[in-house]
Amino acid sequence: MRHHSFKNLVVALLVLAVYHVSAQTDIAAAKHKKCILRGKWQLVQTFTEGSLHTIPKADYDAVISFKPFHRYKEEVNYESYHWVIEGKWHVFKDKATLALTQRVYSLGKMEESPTNIIFELFILDKNNWAGSSTAKGKPVKMYYSKFHRSHN
Repeated sequence: MRHHSFKNLVVALLVLAVYHVSAQTDIAAAKHKKCILRGKWQLVQTFTEGSLHTIPKADYDAVISFKPFHRYKEEVNYESYHWVIEGKWHVFKDKATLALTQRVYSLGKMEESPTNIIFELFILDKNNWAGSSTAKGKPVKMYYSKFHRSHN
């Protein structure tokens, strides 16, 4: 019985891995990654150290704006901290990669200087993007949803 459930787990993990790789291949082939990413995005969920959880907005609120000329601005509220990081963003032809580089604090501070972040994208459409990266040496997945103008 135990062998059967282990086999099912292995098969499920293989299916997820193939889906993840095929999604990255599709994103790598997308020609308009820059156009899709431009705009304002809200962090809605993270997956860290094997624990999938939704972040309550009151605990951790992050918004990132991808602007023209490869500039971006990230605003974060975490507990009683508030900071803004600005830098450059790049997506690469034939890769499912988003790089946040030349990062500097323009408001507040959490550590000496923010490090570059490289995301391997596994979701990218006009309403959502998600990527895998590392934070302090541990794997992290972040899910963002696009802000849309309200029609008031």
